Amino acid sequence: MVQPLLLLLGMKASLVFASLVTMTAAAHAEPVRYVQTDVMLGGSAPVVGPNLLGSVSAGHLLTPGLWAHGELAGGLAADDQGGGSNVQAHAGVETRGCTAGRAVCAMVGLDAGVLRGSWMSHESQGMREDVTAGVIVPRFGIDAGGQRVRARLGLEIDEAFAGKRTSSYDTSSSSPAGTVGAELSAGVAYQW
Repeated sequence: MVQPLLLLLGMKASLVFASLVTMTAAAHAEPVRYVQTDVMLGGSAPVVGPNLLGSVSAGHLLTPGLWAHGELAGGLAADDQGGGSNVQAHAGVETRGCTAGRAVCAMVGLDAGVLRGSWMSHESQGMREDVTAGVIVPRFGIDAGGQRVRARLGLEIDEAFAGKRTSSYDTSSSSPAGTVGAELSAGVAYQW
């Protein structure tokens, strides 16, 4: 009678110990998802002045060190002759290299997507320019923080590979090429 009771208590103790070890290992495992909000400051076609964008992005760990990434951004832009807006949507992959304990990480990524910008003159009614471009977006950044909440700084460069630029004051349309935008970003990410 005593032996089965001791065996049962031993199994329970082993189960509790195994559960604690598993929970401890899971608490230190690399996160598999993140969501992030950013404020972005930069410039994008067709506006010749600064733009201020808000963005939301998310990621999912594909394999150790390689993440899928997606981002939506939009906001206002202005120059000395008018104003407008910019909207971006892109997705791709990123990789990270971190210090021991993941206190600080460096990130590099490459996305593909679309950039849409519009500009309208303050002085001349009906004078406007619009750009819609397919873009490749190299991204670079650093982040720091704890296991769940991270502060992030980044740079994105918008390289057009296709698209259309139209203007009310130039009747010919053209295809945007090369760098059509660049943004610095600062934000907060939550990962789990």
